[in-house]
Amino acid sequence: MKSIFKIIIIIITLIFMNSCVTNDRNLNEGIITVYGIGEITFTPNVLNLRIEIKNVDSNLIAAGNKTKSTITEFINICNSFSIIDENIHTSNISTGREYKYNSVIRENEFVGFYSSVTILISVNIFSKFEDLSGLLLQFDDLSISNLRFTHSNIEELESNVNLLALDNAKFNAEKMVEHVGLRLGKIIDISYIIDRDPFTGGLRYNDVEGNGRSTGGIPVSPGIMTLSRRVQVKYKIY
Repeated sequence: MKSIFKIIIIIITLIFMNSCVTNDRNLNEGIITVYGIGEITFTPNVLNLRIEIKNVDSNLIAAGNKTKSTITEFINICNSFSIIDENIHTSNISTGREYKYNSVIRENEFVGFYSSVTILISVNIFSKFEDLSGLLLQFDDLSISNLRFTHSNIEELESNVNLLALDNAKFNAEKMVEHVGLRLGKIIDISYIIDRDPFTGGLRYNDVEGNGRSTGGIPVSPGIMTLSRRVQVKYKIY
């Protein structure tokens, strides 16, 4: 019986050491600082990606017309895969002078005029994305980058994981003050820390020449993702 009691005391002590960060000054002022952890796993249902279209030509108008033509074809392909216009965001077309570094003369040489545009799209039908990407990468002036998985209700998931972290911090605080014979008071401060974010992990697919284009379709396997939050809470104690 005594051995069991000692084990319980050790376990409780370890919980307090791992979940609470405080110091003598805080205790003297009647304050404790604890950490809480919340975690949610989910299956992504949205893929965000960045499309870059760029053309370089000795004639600025010709470069611009080629870019505009590719934009039109790109949007038509997206619509055929049920990607609505609301999920397609296109920047302004940028134009300018294009230079390339010449290692022989060690100077930048003018090679023509460029016309470029950036398009952000959201795809929610993963089963068709490999076919979609295969069609898009047939364009020699288009590249795909920054693939990021997320969820259509990510705001609700973030709110829930924040509450889980806060509940965990309160549980730790109550156990601690109970252990030392005190009472838990009101919250003084809350600070959330993002441990893992579903928007991280962007990918870019390059071919052997490293120009940002792939020679084939891109398989999509999002798997299970984790959203984690850590919260630091300061409580008054009595």
